[in-house]
Amino acid sequence: MDWPEIAKYRGLVSAQPHRQEIIEDLFSVTKDPQRGNVNGGMIRELLIAFRRKTGRRPERILF
Repeated sequence: MDWPEIAKYRGLVSAQPHRQEIIEDLFSVTKDPQRGNVNGGMIRELLIAFRRKTGRRPERILF
């Protein structure tokens, strides 16, 4: 395992209502009349950022 690579991370901030314990925008699906179901949310944004930076998909995802 490449230890220095593990220390690199990307954070994402999202506001949500008071005392709501479930992350609201972690994953979302919206319906577009032309494109059908469109996936979105924080997870998708982070995966796209990782792919742009490294040129590959992550081998593991840690929560």
